[in-house]
Amino acid sequence: MSIDTELPEGVIELDASSLKSGETANVTITFNESVANPFDAIEVSNGTLSALVSDTSGGSDNGAQLGRVWTGVFTPNDDIEVSSNTLILD
Repeated sequence: MSIDTELPEGVIELDASSLKSGETANVTITFNESVANPFDAIEVSNGTLSALVSDTSGGSDNGAQLGRVWTGVFTPNDDIEVSSNTLILD
């Protein structure tokens, strides 16, 4: 038996580079290995991130992909205007 002590690494991608009040951005988070709860690794500032859904397009036969790719929606706060809203993968 071996125990994985390495933290997973990942990349966060947004489909919009700037947002106005009322707009949202689709978020895709891709990890190098499966994770059960990606919210544990994400810090959100100046907005909210919806519930994340794991990409199950590979089906149950593709166990290596399940939990690696997550999608959600980022909504910036209405009452703030900043040059950058951030999602940080800890």
